[in-house]
Amino acid sequence: MEFDLGAILGNEPKGTFTLRVRGPLEINVEFEFRVWPSLHIKDLPEFILPTEDQKSVLQFVLPVPAYLEAQAGETRIRIKGQYGQYDAEFDEAVSLLDLKLSWPLEDSVIHVPFSLPVPRIKWRLVLGEDSKVEWTNQPIRKSVDVFLQSTNTVALLVRMPRIRRYLHHLVLRLVDPEKPNEPLQEFPVQASVLGSDHVRFLLMPMIRSINIETYLFLSFNYCLLTKKVVSTHSFVFPHPRD
Repeated sequence: MEFDLGAILGNEPKGTFTLRVRGPLEINVEFEFRVWPSLHIKDLPEFILPTEDQKSVLQFVLPVPAYLEAQAGETRIRIKGQYGQYDAEFDEAVSLLDLKLSWPLEDSVIHVPFSLPVPRIKWRLVLGEDSKVEWTNQPIRKSVDVFLQSTNTVALLVRMPRIRRYLHHLVLRLVDPEKPNEPLQEFPVQASVLGSDHVRFLLMPMIRSINIETYLFLSFNYCLLTKKVVSTHSFVFPHPRD
């Protein structure tokens, strides 16, 4: 069954609406949906890597006289702008932008809340005994002995909204920082049981196939190859025994 929303909601609908469907056999279902004339996000990145200033900015273009706000209680997002041009600035702790589109009327304001996942990459090293380690976007330092003596499955979990879209473009490489262009090993990416926002790289037993103790400093770098651009970032730094 098709509905002519223009005939039901008008020519320029905006706001939150509820559609209720009733029928035989006690069918009574409600569908809530939101309608907004136009919203454009400029240069929305496919992924956000950690940066030195630890801040990110997204640009939003709205119809005038609409304006953009953070949802009530959200203090980590700073909105600047006017006349349909707005910047949303947020730091590395924000993984979901809880925003609100507002359209003023003569005696009221229409509010349309929405949430935008931030494509920020985080990771977690799983060593069995460290199962409670939290997700981070900072380098993880571990002794070489942790890798050589572990009897558990050692894996690197990577998390980002819809990261499985890049499943065929992700490579994890073990490199000597003194020779970054000569990878010692490559680790294949695997889908994770945690869902479509997660992937994993099994580091054992392949890492035992090289003499890791002969290297003073090693780093695991991931490579994301997309649109002929290679982005790399270090995840884990094994280092000699303390």
